[in-house]
Amino acid sequence: MTAESLSPPARIAIVGAAVVIVLAGIQVATPILGPFLVAVFFAMITAPIMTWLTRRGMPPVLAAGTVVVGLIGVLSGVIAFLGVAFTGFIRSLPQYQASLEAQAAVLADYGIDPGSFTVWDYIDQGFVIQQVAGLARQIGNIAVDAFIVFVGIGFLLLEAPRLAAALARRLGPQSSPYRHFSQSSQLLIDYVVVRTKVNLITGVGTGLFLTLLGVDFAVLWGFIAFVLSYVPYIGLVVAAIPPTLLALIEFGPAGAVAVVAAVALIDAAAENLVLPRMAGRELNLSPFVVLFSVIFWGFVLGAVGVFLAIPLTIAVKLLNCSGGSMSDLIAIAYDGEDTAFRVRDRLVQLTKEHVIELEDLVVAVHHHDGKTEIKQAANLAGMGALSGAFWGLLIGLIFFAPIFGLAIGAIAGAVSGRFADYGIDDKFIKEVAESVGPGNSAVFLLVKKITPDKVVDAIREYGGRVVRTSLSDAEETNLRDAFGAGTAAKAEVPPPGA
Repeated sequence: MTAESLSPPARIAIVGAAVVIVLAGIQVATPILGPFLVAVFFAMITAPIMTWLTRRGMPPVLAAGTVVVGLIGVLSGVIAFLGVAFTGFIRSLPQYQASLEAQAAVLADYGIDPGSFTVWDYIDQGFVIQQVAGLARQIGNIAVDAFIVFVGIGFLLLEAPRLAAALARRLGPQSSPYRHFSQSSQLLIDYVVVRTKVNLITGVGTGLFLTLLGVDFAVLWGFIAFVLSYVPYIGLVVAAIPPTLLALIEFGPAGAVAVVAAVALIDAAAENLVLPRMAGRELNLSPFVVLFSVIFWGFVLGAVGVFLAIPLTIAVKLLNCSGGSMSDLIAIAYDGEDTAFRVRDRLVQLTKEHVIELEDLVVAVHHHDGKTEIKQAANLAGMGALSGAFWGLLIGLIFFAPIFGLAIGAIAGAVSGRFADYGIDDKFIKEVAESVGPGNSAVFLLVKKITPDKVVDAIREYGGRVVRTSLSDAEETNLRDAFGAGTAAKAEVPPPGA
């Protein structure tokens, strides 16, 4: 029995069972997998520093050691700063007694008697002592994990050049999988850089506002906002709790409301205005996907998953886009507004004949009035919603009881499918369509598999000129020649990922 002989429901059931088993295994292996993922993450983002040092004559072992020592120094500085800041904060707690009494008087005016109860009436002191002891034990575990992470970073930095060379030899330096791997690594580094810049805006903005308002320890709260903003949306909410409570004690409800409003405004501006401008479309995820990623990876990997949720999601997205062979983009411009539609219909027919397999097929028309019309051949959003519904259903079964999991998972998956970014980016399509001139049109193909000579022969009669591709220079030249000179494309022209 082969995979092709199985019915679609059977395939879905097998894939679903495999995913559940894999996720369960990941969750069990989190104590080992967590430090490893952290080491891989920091090795990737510090690899450019390692390369810079080795190019200037530093031996690889010394360069890797320098990077690791630098990371240890940064971490030590952060711990020292937080220790000093929190020590000062704890010492200042008695000073807030008068403010608390003033707030208690305000509550008394509304008929609430704060003196009728104490916090300790509702706290099990034995439980508190137990938690403190547990925290002390966790510090030892954290130290061991940190040692593993730093050692892992050093070895990964040393092995990275050999790994890249081995991949280049096995896959070929010009092959699509190797190019995709290189681009994916760079995209993850770009994400960290962009995320750090946005977090600086968030942290500095929060700290400055708290300073202007007069909230104590504004620098500390701004730094915490910077760090926790690596967890989008959720992190800044958590970071805003201490300064909000402190503003409530110092300035009353008006101060607390001001802090909440300012942090919400800063977060909205950073996530919805600054981040989309800095990040490319490959790094730009919908808010739903971001929140779902944080929850999902946090459930699977714990605290490590929460902080690495977006890099892990981007990595999965890039891996899914590669699918083992990287799809190639081809944009062909045509004279006339209806020519591209006829080409599209012919390409759809070719897909039924298994001459070409497309991940996306879009027609764009630049009308004489200057407006651009975009028409997609297939309802990819609908198919994505169905796929998202299945995976959401599966995750729902993991998170909740079966009945609630079915409902909640299906809804979440459908919404995810609705808002996920499928196919060719609309902004890119519009940009290219506007460049072909009024009264003309263009066809955009995201090609997975193709028989080049048959496809070129089938659509050559419509004319057209190749205006944009993701092919190599040699492949693109061959394709342009096939359209321009009326010769059949050579067999190696696309196929993507070959």
